[in-house]
Amino acid sequence: MCSVAELYGCAFGSFTLGNAAGRYVFATGFDTMESYGTPLTGAFAVLVLAVIAPFGLGKYRRFPAA
Repeated sequence: MCSVAELYGCAFGSFTLGNAAGRYVFATGFDTMESYGTPLTGAFAVLVLAVIAPFGLGKYRRFPAA
């Protein structure tokens, strides 16, 4: 079983990596295309996928009380 500290560490680590990668991707996209249009379109597509992805999860299982 995971502790709250482990879950928080994973969430914060993911946030930090995403923040660093996003800055690099947006800067590279702007240098290449001379516009933020393409990186923003890509970010929007990823956001839409992130919103839709939880709908593919299975039904929540309830365990009987012990």
